Amino acid sequence: FLLALAIGVVLSVFSLAKLMTYVLGNFPVQTWAFFFGLILASAVIMFRGIKGWTWKELVFALLGAALGVAICTLTPSDTPDAMWFIFICGALAICTMILPGISGSFVLLILGKYDFIMEALDLSNLNIPVLIAFGIGCVVGILAFAKFLHWVLGKWEKQTMVLLLGFIVGSLIKVWPWQVEVSPEIFRPAVPSSNIGWAILWALIGFGFVIATDIIGRRMEK
Repeated sequence: FLLALAIGVVLSVFSLAKLMTYVLGNFPVQTWAFFFGLILASAVIMFRGIKGWTWKELVFALLGAALGVAICTLTPSDTPDAMWFIFICGALAICTMILPGISGSFVLLILGKYDFIMEALDLSNLNIPVLIAFGIGCVVGILAFAKFLHWVLGKWEKQTMVLLLGFIVGSLIKVWPWQVEVSPEIFRPAVPSSNIGWAILWALIGFGFVIATDIIGRRMEK
C-alpha cells in the first residue's frame, strides 16, 4: 500500500511540477480559482461526513476557522529559502497528507513555498539540496506525527474533524484568486477585478473534480 501510494505521489509531482510553475506564472487567477474549488469541495465532503452537530462542534469549527484565517493572514508571502525552513515545510506538508481533508500542497501554499518547491522539482533544473532537505523533513515528519495523529483521532475523532473543517474554511482566504499587496510581504483578498468568468469556470471544475472523485471512490468501495 505504502509503495503504491509513494509511486503515485512521486510520478504526479514530477509530471505536474513544470505545468504548475507555468500556469501559476501565466494564469494566476484561474489557477488559484481551481485550487479554491478543490479545497471548498473538500470542506463540503468533510461537512457531510460529520453527523450530530451540537454547540460544542460549532465552537470547535469557529476556532478552526479563526486559526486558519490567523495563520494565512499573518504568514508572509515571502518566507525564507533557508534549508532549515524547507525541512520544516517538508515535515508539515507530509503530516497533512495523513490528515483528513488537508493536502500537503495546501500547507505549502500557506507557508508561501508551493512555487518554490515546484521549481525545485522541475526536471530540467532540479534543485537537489532543496529536495534533500524537503525529503528529510518528510521522513522525520511522518515518523513523528503518525502515531500522535492515530492517538488523537482515537480519542477525539469528531472534535478533530470539526476543527480541521473550520481550519480549511478559514484558510480559503489564502487561495482567493484576487489579492492586493498591502506590504512587500503581505497580501490581502481583494474584490474580483479580472478574469471573473474564467475564475468561476475553473473553480467549478476544481469543485466538480473532487466531488466526482469522491462519488467514484464510494461506488468502488461498495
